[in-house]
Amino acid sequence: MYHNFPSWEYKGYTYHGWDDVGDDVVKIWHDIKDPEGLHIDGPWSPYVVPTLEEFTVFCREIEERKLKDDGQ
Repeated sequence: MYHNFPSWEYKGYTYHGWDDVGDDVVKIWHDIKDPEGLHIDGPWSPYVVPTLEEFTVFCREIEERKLKDDGQ
């Protein structure tokens, strides 16, 4: 393992990062599960691990979009 990934949860969302090791580069995949267990790709660069603040801001943005989509 190349990166030490945090394990975060925020209002039912969970973050899990993992390394995709290639021949000459290691990229990070940012897997997020929403409260219903659906998979969401994180928006961050494949070369950085997001902070807890960045993760929670992203989750809040998802919630805001859901409210708009529901007409609230």
